[in-house]
Amino acid sequence: MTTNEPARIELTLLGQTLTVRSEADPAYLRSLAAFVEKRVTALQQGGVRDPMKALVLAA
Repeated sequence: MTTNEPARIELTLLGQTLTVRSEADPAYLRSLAAFVEKRVTALQQGGVRDPMKALVLAA
């Protein structure tokens, strides 16, 4: 049985590039980051002005 080595994947959230190490599919992680980004945008449009607070609420 083989195990996947964690790969480094660059994601962008709130304009910041983050490097994540994960065994998960990079496409899945990118889609997850896009989902969180959309939720953050919706929260900010709804009145949450602090980006970090919006990120925590979205996650």
